[in-house]
Amino acid sequence: EKVKPSINFPTKVQTFSNILELWQNAIGKQSVEPNVLNDMVAVALESGKYGLMIMTDFYDKSYVTHGETFSHDGPLAYVRADVLRDGMRFEVVWQRPASGGILPDEKLQNYSSNLEVPKLRCDPETFATTLCPGARDLWEDVLKPGLEQLGVKKWHRKQMSFDANFEINGKLLRLLIVGWPERDAKNVPREYKLHGAASLRINPDIKRIYLTCEKNVDLTNKWIKRFYDHGWRGRPIHGMREKWGVASLTVEEFENLFVKHRIGGIMQYEPNKSTRDHNGRLGDRQSIINLLNAYRELLTELRAF
Repeated sequence: EKVKPSINFPTKVQTFSNILELWQNAIGKQSVEPNVLNDMVAVALESGKYGLMIMTDFYDKSYVTHGETFSHDGPLAYVRADVLRDGMRFEVVWQRPASGGILPDEKLQNYSSNLEVPKLRCDPETFATTLCPGARDLWEDVLKPGLEQLGVKKWHRKQMSFDANFEINGKLLRLLIVGWPERDAKNVPREYKLHGAASLRINPDIKRIYLTCEKNVDLTNKWIKRFYDHGWRGRPIHGMREKWGVASLTVEEFENLFVKHRIGGIMQYEPNKSTRDHNGRLGDRQSIINLLNAYRELLTELRAF
C-alpha cells in the first residue's frame, strides 16, 4: 500500500534458481549458492517440513489458538508488519518449531526491514504527521487547541495513543485518550490505519471519571448519556454497547466492570455501525467541538468534589 515491491523480475526468467539469485543480489546477501538454496527448498517442500509465515497487521490471542491447532509438520510463524512512512517494520510475534524440533532458549528477536526504521510511538508533538489530511486539520485546528484551552497539563504517551492529563484538586488525572485507530477496528477502512493517513481516535475515559467523582453513580451516568448523545458508545463487551447511554448503571454494575473484570471503561466514537473515529468527514468538526464543550462542564463538576 505505502510500500511497493522493490525487486522487478524480468519476464525472461525461467527457473526458480534465477529468481533466488536476483533476490540475493537485491538484498546483498548470499549464504549459499542459488542452485543449492533451490535444492534445499525442494527437499523441504517434498518432506512437508517447509515453513509457513503468516503476515498480519495486528496480533491477539486467537493467533496462538489457530497456530497450535494448525496441522503442519514444518515451522509456523506469525509476523506483524507495520507500514511506516519510509518502509516496513516486521516483528515475529508467535512461532512454532517443526515437528520434533525445539524452540530456542534465547528470547525471540524482533526483525525489521533493511531501512531500520524505529518502532513508532504515539506522540502529540509528531501526531499530526501521522494523520490523514482531514484528521490532521481536526487535530491541529480543533482538538489540540481546544484541549489546551481546557488546561491540559501533560500528555502521557503510549504506543497507540496518549492521555490528556487535567489538574483536578491538585492531582493530574488522565480523563481523555487520543490516538490512532485500534488495529482490530473492523469498521475503520484499512487505509485509515496507515502512517501518514490515519484517522483520529478520541476516547472519553469513563472509569477515571467514575473514580475521580468518588464513584458518584448519578454523575457518571449523566456523562455517559451526554457522550452517547454526541455519538460515543460503550465497547461491545459485558453489555456496555447495549446499555451505556441507554439505561442507568448501578454502583454494583460499575464495580463489576471496573473492579472485578478490570475493564478500561472507555467510550469510542461510533454513532452508527459504519462510522468509527474521525477522519474529516462531514460533521466531524462539530462532533469534536461538542465533546470539548462537554469536557469544559465535566471538569468544572469534577473540581467540585
